[in-house]
Amino acid sequence: MIRHRTLAAGLLGALALACDHGAAPPAQAPAEEPARASASESGAFELAPEEFAALELEFAVPERAQWIPELRAFGRVASQPSAAVALRAPFAGTLLASDGRGDGKSDGSSAADAGTTPALGAHLAAGQVVFRLAPRYTPVERRDLAAQRATSAGELAALEAELPTLRAETERARKLNAADKTVSDRERADAEARLATAEARAAGARELVRALTAAEEGRETELALILPAGGEVTELDARAGETVEAGAVLLRVEDFGAPLVAIDLPPGSVSADAVRAARVERVDAPGEFLEAERVGSAPTSAGAAPALLFRVHAEANACQALRPGLALTAWLRLDRPALAGVRVPSSAVVRLAGEAFVYARRGEHELERVPLALARPLAGGWFADEGWLHGEPPALVVRGAQQVLSRELLGHQGEEEE
Repeated sequence: MIRHRTLAAGLLGALALACDHGAAPPAQAPAEEPARASASESGAFELAPEEFAALELEFAVPERAQWIPELRAFGRVASQPSAAVALRAPFAGTLLASDGRGDGKSDGSSAADAGTTPALGAHLAAGQVVFRLAPRYTPVERRDLAAQRATSAGELAALEAELPTLRAETERARKLNAADKTVSDRERADAEARLATAEARAAGARELVRALTAAEEGRETELALILPAGGEVTELDARAGETVEAGAVLLRVEDFGAPLVAIDLPPGSVSADAVRAARVERVDAPGEFLEAERVGSAPTSAGAAPALLFRVHAEANACQALRPGLALTAWLRLDRPALAGVRVPSSAVVRLAGEAFVYARRGEHELERVPLALARPLAGGWFADEGWLHGEPPALVVRGAQQVLSRELLGHQGEEEE
C-alpha cells in the first residue's frame, strides 16, 4: 500500500514538474503598434485621428440633380455636303497672292475684305479675298463679255435685294438674344452666318461685274476671288503664281460649327418617336457632353437598324473635333418622367476590381465604402437616385479618396497577416 502511495506521489510530482517547465513566461506589456485602419461591424472604415488628419481629406455633400431617362447608343459624325464650299476660278489666268486691297463696296472698288494666305487647316471667314486673278480671256469669252456681265449683274441684283431682309432678321435676333434670350445663342449665330454668307456672295458677284465691265471696255484689271462662305480649308488645289483654267477648283472649305451626327437606334429598344434630343460624347473624350437636337432620320441600307440624325449645338471650338466618320457615344433622351437624385462628383469615385465606389463620412473619423453604379453619366459626375444612400446624402470624400482606399487595403492586409 505504501509502495503504491509512493508511486502515485512520484507521478504527481513529475506531472507538476512538467507543467512548470511548459508554463508561459510572465506576461509583458505589448509593444506599441502603428495606428491601423479597421473595419467596424457595420462595414465602415475607421482611421486613427492622427492618420485622418494626415490625409488632408476634402468632403462635399452631393448636390441635388435630375436624371431624364436615357438610352445608350452609338453612332458617328455624318458628312454634310451642304457645309462644304468650293472656290473656283471664273476665268483662265494667273493666280496672284491676295493683298486685301479695296473694301468691296458698290462704288466700284476691287476687293471685299482683307486678304489672307490660304493653308490647309486654316479657318477662313466668309468674304475673305484668298487669291487675285489676272484673267486671260479667250476669244469666245471676249465676244460674250456683254452677255456675261448682264447675267452677273442680274445675279448681283437678286443677292442685294435679299440683304435688307437678312440684316433686319439678324438685328432682331441680336436684340432679342441680348434682352431676354427669347432667341437662343444658336439662332442668333445662324442668322449672323446667313447674313455673312449672303454679303460674301454679293461681294463676289459685285467684283465679277466690275472685272467684266473693265474687260468689256478694253481695260485689263485683276479680279479678287472672294470666299463665298466661311469654314476650314480641307483642300488646297492651287497656289499663287500658278496658271489655272476657267472653272478650276482652287480650294474647298467646310464649316464644322454645327455638325450632324447619325445615331443607330438599338433594335427593339424604343420607338424612334420617343426620342427628341440626345447628348453625345467623343470616344476619346469621355465625360465631355454636347447637346444635340433631333432633325430627322438618317438614310440606312436595307436591313440595317434605323438611325436618327441630330444637330449638335455647342460653341464653335467644341465642335471642331467632330469630323465626319468620328465614332460617338450617344445618350438618347426618352419621353419619360425625370428621376430625382444627386450628382456624385467624378473626383469622389475610386475603382477596385472592376467596380466603382465612393467614401461616405459616417462619423468624426469613420468612413464607409459605398458601391456606385456608373450607368448614368452627368457633366462632371454620375447620377445616383434618392434610395442610393438610404436617406439624406452624407458628405463624400472628393479629394484623397484613392489614399483612403490604399489605407483600407493595407489595414485589411495587416489583419489577415495577424
